[in-house]
This record gives sequence, structure tokens and C-alpha cells, in this order.
Amino acid sequence: PNIVLILADDLGYNDLGFTGSPDITTPNIDQLAKEGVVFNNGYVTHPYCGPSRAGILIGRYQARFGMESNMDHTPFDPHHGLPVDERTFASRLQEVGYKTGMVGKWHLGSHENFHPLNRGFDFFYGFLGGGRDYFPESVEIGTDPYEVPMQENRKLGIFEDYLTTEISNHGAKFIRENRESPFLLYVAYNSPHGPLQAPEQVLDK
Repeated sequence: PNIVLILADDLGYNDLGFTGSPDITTPNIDQLAKEGVVFNNGYVTHPYCGPSRAGILIGRYQARFGMESNMDHTPFDPHHGLPVDERTFASRLQEVGYKTGMVGKWHLGSHENFHPLNRGFDFFYGFLGGGRDYFPESVEIGTDPYEVPMQENRKLGIFEDYLTTEISNHGAKFIRENRESPFLLYVAYNSPHGPLQAPEQVLDK
């Protein structure tokens, strides 16, 4: 089967329509819940960003391999990231013939050792740090993690739309291009992680 794993960053349980939020409408997520399976007694193994996604990707409690805090954006540090002796589920799926893609927020080490293309993914579009601005016009290229350019594989990534939309579009493109073979797509949104920035049409609602 094809696998699409969608991760929302810092999303509260009650911040969804199908879990009872009266203020936040999430019709697409509500439809996924209606047509799929809802785990009413499921928990992440860490309450924030990097360690939580490390546990998901490896399939073990992240404390067992030392991932108990967020990774800094340190592209010159070969020791600060998801340990290279831990295998991701993407690398295991590669071995049985899956095309594997990842779009969005990585936050598991910025050195080349830890790059998604070295951790089981055939395709990567996104950013390596812990967050960034959502609008392309508000980003200034610099060394601050929120200013590091988007990547597509190891090249400069196109960033022309609201970031959540841009991540979605690249994910959809990966599916279209790989629909004839088994694929894994890991969609790691940074939304609703700060900064709190939204398009005008959302603010108007």
C-alpha cells in the first residue's frame, strides 16, 4: 500500500473540528477522520518538535537514543542530530522498493550526516531547522534558522506561496510523479507552530 504520513506541529488535541473545537474549522481533517480511523487513546512520546518526530521516524522511544531535546540549527556539527546508527522507517521501506519522499520541517539535525536524503528519503522539499516564516516576502536570507532558504533535495527550493500551501503542493507533485509505484510520503507541516502568520482570506474568516 501507499503510505502518506501527515504530521502537524504543536497542534492541540482540541484544535480540530472533529474533536470538538467550536472556533477552528478543519473540514479536510474532519473528512479524513470520518473516512478513516481515529485513535482515541493514542499519544506521542514527547510533547514538542524534534524529539516527537524522532520517535515517529525511528519507531522507538526517543529517550533510548538520546533525543530528549530540540536540535539547534548547526549545519557544521556532525554530532548534533538524529543518531546515524538509528534507522528510519523510510530507509526500511526503500529496501523493499518504495519511493520515499519528505516535504516540510525536518528538525533532526542540519549537518549533511542527518540530511533527509541520507536518512531514507529519495526526495526532500523543505527546511532543516525548527521553524521559519510562512510568507516568502518576509524571509531574509541569513544564518538565523528562520531565514535559511528552502531546499529541494540539496538545491535551492522554490518558495512562492504561503508555506503550508507550498508544502502541500510539493507533496501532491510527489504523489503524481510516483503514483505508478509504491510510495511513502512524509508530510511534516510546521503549522500551526509559530510564528502565527496566516493568509488574508483566513484572517478575514
